[in-house]
Amino acid sequence: MRTLASIVTIEKCWNLEGKDRVQGCSFVENSYEAMIGKDLREGDLAVFIQEGAILPVEPRWEFLRKRCFREDLNGFLIKPQKFSSIKSWGLTVSLTDAGLEGYKAGDDVTSLLKIKKYEPREDASPVKEEKYPKFIKFCFKHKLTRWIAFIWRNSKKSGSYEFPSYIISKSDETSVQNLKGVLEEYKEEPVYVTAKIEGQSFTALCEYKHNKAKKFYVCSRNKAYKKDDNSIFWKVAKDLDIENKLRKHFKETGQCLVIQGEQVGPEIQSNVYNLPKNTWYIYTIKDQVTGKQLPLDEALKVSLKFGIPFVPVICQNTKLKEIMPDVKSAESYAEKYFWKPDSILYMPSKEEKLWQDYLQHEGVVVRSMNYDKDSGIGCSFKVKNLEYQEKSLKSIFDVAYKLSLKTGA
Repeated sequence: MRTLASIVTIEKCWNLEGKDRVQGCSFVENSYEAMIGKDLREGDLAVFIQEGAILPVEPRWEFLRKRCFREDLNGFLIKPQKFSSIKSWGLTVSLTDAGLEGYKAGDDVTSLLKIKKYEPREDASPVKEEKYPKFIKFCFKHKLTRWIAFIWRNSKKSGSYEFPSYIISKSDETSVQNLKGVLEEYKEEPVYVTAKIEGQSFTALCEYKHNKAKKFYVCSRNKAYKKDDNSIFWKVAKDLDIENKLRKHFKETGQCLVIQGEQVGPEIQSNVYNLPKNTWYIYTIKDQVTGKQLPLDEALKVSLKFGIPFVPVICQNTKLKEIMPDVKSAESYAEKYFWKPDSILYMPSKEEKLWQDYLQHEGVVVRSMNYDKDSGIGCSFKVKNLEYQEKSLKSIFDVAYKLSLKTGA
């Protein structure tokens, strides 16, 4: 799990108009901004807890109950807050209040604070509760025979496997604020930018072994499924005939491809796009034979060939410094791209109003034109739209649904 809580050094503090008890601050270790109490000063150590963290129900966090408690999560969900003069990306408390005296700057305290990462139910691996035969149940109960149960569970009968990280990395972009200095380091880098789609990640591949395309996998963020388990992943894969397309492409070109993207539709994330059926949007393609990710132009050709849309491309072959010279401009950039139920990438007219006539995307993803994550080439990061993060998926869906009724989408 990524770091959701860490010890940080307060770099700068500033007053916020109309706020007597809190102030704005920035940190030495990352590029986030946040609100803090007036008792903290520049140079002090503090605990920064990022948005998306779920804090356990404990006395030290009870002050968050009114604003952050979620009964369905049995915890306090940290969300960003946007004010006229600051975008606060998390919760900042003193080491004393967090009970973490003695820790040093840079320490990851996510586990110490028993923090969990918030993931919508639809983004978790959609597996049914396993039902074991009597013999396997017996094996699980006894230490001497437990190894037999584990072998059985990981066999073809169970259908569920660990994500094949030895073939391709999990698709989980890092926020630009967590990559301090990345905008300066790669300022001359030609990049492309895509809209960040709201859904759940998928991976599809035929495993490449002994110069052949072997077993077909469909994967969620954390699991791989070789066996049809009637999940959303398999339903969409069969609907798109993706296994046959991958095998045919391998025979024609010698490329044994891994496709990653976002799965969206009626059964996913409240179906905020109001789509009639579940489908995929591609954002990464890797060739297992060469071990390289395909550059954007080749990936777009494969997307067209397979009949699976690519995530909306906002711009390409643009130097990073021209669109995101600093973090604030990156955050502003992420707020400028929109959609409607009949258009996944939409440019509104002056007369239209945000969250009434059109909606903002969740954010954007930035990648080098020559990016290859597994080879450590180029940069890649996401820039979240804070205003989108503040709203619930239900409220976003409600707007989208009303719009769909108007447009007939």
